[in-house]
Amino acid sequence: MVWNEAIAKICISEEWTNGLLRILQMDANGSPLIKSLRPRLLAIQILRKITPHMKQKEQIETCGDVLFQFLSDTHWVPLRIVPETNSKGFKSVSDTSTTSDPPEISSDCCWSSEKLTSCAVEDESVLIHSTGGRGYGLASHSLTAGRHVWKIEILNEARGNEGTCVGIAKWPVSDYSHRTTRDMWLYRAYSGNLYHNGEIQGRSLPQFSQDDSITCILDIDARTLSFAKEWS
Repeated sequence: MVWNEAIAKICISEEWTNGLLRILQMDANGSPLIKSLRPRLLAIQILRKITPHMKQKEQIETCGDVLFQFLSDTHWVPLRIVPETNSKGFKSVSDTSTTSDPPEISSDCCWSSEKLTSCAVEDESVLIHSTGGRGYGLASHSLTAGRHVWKIEILNEARGNEGTCVGIAKWPVSDYSHRTTRDMWLYRAYSGNLYHNGEIQGRSLPQFSQDDSITCILDIDARTLSFAKEWS
């Protein structure tokens, strides 16, 4: 209907545009208010047709802000982590002081059959957690410099009671409890919270679950770790 110019001009009212933008917004946990993809795509198509008829600068800016925020929320969720640690660890990007070399951190090539606890490896690339309580799996080789990106796909999880954490670790691991470990920097599926030497207060990401994909971006030289979630 909005392909008709007369109708499109009527739909640029504040009531219409606010309703359309509301469809694209996220809740406090970073999840879409409207779960179904079809109405969100339809809202974008309608906005595409009516925005050229807008005259008010504030209305145009509001639409632009919401649309770009929607693009950011659904395609890229970055976060820099600055762990508080007295051991070999990361430093803040703004910290120019000299620190010790970064720890050896497991990479993405495939899972190591020798660095497993309560887990098993299938076809080198699939890590399967057993029913024997907390456990972990590390990749088969370590990284000591440079920038590295890898993706972890969540193939099977208990929706609403997720136990998965993803991130990086230094070897050997002396403590693998996500709540207390100083050996790991973790992003937890169930809550979206971040952990290193306890929960990192004031910093969290969207929750993730079965069929989601998490991309990890590690810059060892800059001492930064970021995560990106692909929405399922």
